[in-house]
Amino acid sequence: METEIIKIGGSILFNQIGELITENVESLIEIIKQMQCRIILVIGCGEDMHRRTIEANLTDKPQFDSNGVEALMGRRTADFFALYKNVSDNLSRVSTLSNKYLKPIHPATAFIKRSHGSSDSTEIVWFNRDVFNDKESTLLTSGGVILDRRILFSAISSDTIATFLAHQFQVSRLVFLTETRGIYFSMDDPRTIPLINVDDVGDYDITGGMKDKIRRIKSVGLEYTQIFIASGKPELAGELLLQHKTDNCTKVVY
Repeated sequence: METEIIKIGGSILFNQIGELITENVESLIEIIKQMQCRIILVIGCGEDMHRRTIEANLTDKPQFDSNGVEALMGRRTADFFALYKNVSDNLSRVSTLSNKYLKPIHPATAFIKRSHGSSDSTEIVWFNRDVFNDKESTLLTSGGVILDRRILFSAISSDTIATFLAHQFQVSRLVFLTETRGIYFSMDDPRTIPLINVDDVGDYDITGGMKDKIRRIKSVGLEYTQIFIASGKPELAGELLLQHKTDNCTKVVY
């Protein structure tokens, strides 16, 4: 059976203060249940978790003391465990709304990364392949805080996890569900670009999260995977996921 990865943006599932948007979660789960393939679902943590991660200084940037030596213990351990629990609670709540259809995998138990500092990309150096080889369950994981080989622990994005797993398992389709219908020509021209090559990003006014998605897609190499950036609104997501209708999204190619 083919495997597909669906990444759902945190802003679709959570409001500004971290509460689940129950209607969206339940509607998207019902769509996923109808898909005739093996699914790995990756969810974003939402704006509240992102803000708290930055405030807790758990980004990829190492801290240095006055002598220029990395001050690892400057990373706030209490905040790490608080956010660890928050991620666990979010996964449990989404799993509960699915009536346990989704099996939660906490990112901190499944991935280890190595941060290189603010100017370099972040690399996952280990993951628990066995838990993702479970073909009897529909798996659920997320972005969050995880162990870091260099700086003890830090944040990892759901986009990083989704693209990494897509590469590891050579999935047939990788879908990013976002607040928009895909990538737009520009902020002033919100028409969806139907097809974009990873090498042509500079030709468009692409910034922020969309640019980061393309960068990650390009870095891992997914030439044999169908990749889409689409709307997370249930009615539009259903058209793509169930009917393979692609006129309301952006397809990303190499």
